[in-house]
Amino acid sequence: MEKPNRIIMHPLDYKKRDLILIFPGGGYERTSSRESEPVAEAFNALGYHAAVFEYRNQIVLHPDIVPRALEEINNLRRIKYVSNIILCGFSAGGHLVMSILEEKMKWFKAGILAYPVVTTDPRYRHESSFRALLGDDMSIKRLREVSVDRHVRTSLPPIFIWTTMDDGSVPIENSILLMEALKKKGVPVEAHFFPKGRHGLSLATEATPFEGDSDPEAFARENRHVATWLSMVDEWIKSL
Repeated sequence: MEKPNRIIMHPLDYKKRDLILIFPGGGYERTSSRESEPVAEAFNALGYHAAVFEYRNQIVLHPDIVPRALEEINNLRRIKYVSNIILCGFSAGGHLVMSILEEKMKWFKAGILAYPVVTTDPRYRHESSFRALLGDDMSIKRLREVSVDRHVRTSLPPIFIWTTMDDGSVPIENSILLMEALKKKGVPVEAHFFPKGRHGLSLATEATPFEGDSDPEAFARENRHVATWLSMVDEWIKSL
């Protein structure tokens, strides 16, 4: 049975502040818990409202998910304590963020993309994400339509991208192709490519070890350099 979309609010208080709307990864099949509440709490600690967009377990057609998301985000925009909305997407959630931004650019202050799924170029695409998104319709036409690097426009808000050089699941070329497309269109972009780290690091702190990790402290030590992305994002938002 399909799980409906929903936005889980994590307000810091009821003062007017920017809100970070988080789209966890999960390959368009599930919502990653490691990229959900811990990330919302981390943004709260930096002084932002936060919310998590939990998308359905089964998403068959791309034209369906973006309009549904926009309906719910439009309701979010009416909340009195929400100043600006910044979208933050992880992996396949990053692809969804770009798809949303390309539809309603003026609704959002900025976009944050962590190791995002971007391109349908067969050399670099994350096959399972696009199969989950498109179902049986993996035609050239449909693949072109959902390759977000092909649809960048000049009026997009500023974008922050980070990933790791040796990501074994979503190749770094996804981020590079998007960065190049943004630059070509004059969209402000900041990008950080960390030298190492597996796919799906989330905060890269003790709060987000991989399932089955017996030593969260060791996980945090190993990835402490990558964990700096959050403070970089905070400074970047303040500069906008």
